[in-house]
Amino acid sequence: MFKKSSGNSLTRIRKRRFLGPGRGRGTSRRNLKLVIESEGDKEETSNSEMLSGQIWDRLGSKGRFVTISILIAIFMAASKIYYDRSQVDRLVFIDKTSQAQNSLGKELYQANCAFCHGDKLQGQPHWDKTYIEGKRPAPPLNASGNIALLSNRELFEITKYGGQPFAPPGHINEMPAFEMLLKDSQIWAILAFLRAEF
Repeated sequence: MFKKSSGNSLTRIRKRRFLGPGRGRGTSRRNLKLVIESEGDKEETSNSEMLSGQIWDRLGSKGRFVTISILIAIFMAASKIYYDRSQVDRLVFIDKTSQAQNSLGKELYQANCAFCHGDKLQGQPHWDKTYIEGKRPAPPLNASGNIALLSNRELFEITKYGGQPFAPPGHINEMPAFEMLLKDSQIWAILAFLRAEF
């Protein structure tokens, strides 16, 4: 591989092999940049940033794709739930003048609600007293109770999900949830019946 000529040519060939092609005398130099991080820069990067960066790098392209897909799916599901809940008043509504809705509501009230709230919507005695821990007797659902202060939406949610989710902390509300027993349209029928009574 080395030519047996003068000593200068052998040196030139060795330089070319060591420096690479075009790196001998009179050739362009490589522009290398040397970056030195100070100790202060390392301290500025928090451990959580480093950890999240390491996890993100370890996921690889497929893992990042799956992670982003899951986050998008969660966002879409949350948006759908929020939209559905905000549109429920528009989808099904209370029509006090509808005989069909009121008669269905009356039947459903007698079958599901009258046991606690009374046949004539009168509620149970002493419902208006102060109960520190909760467990208040069922209130009347006519004009003498506080039902008039609640919106249709609030009444719907209390009937569907029960009273406990809307009770203050440490307060026990024994109103059961009817989410598994009644369809939304049936709950609205009961509320139409109640609203027609006062």
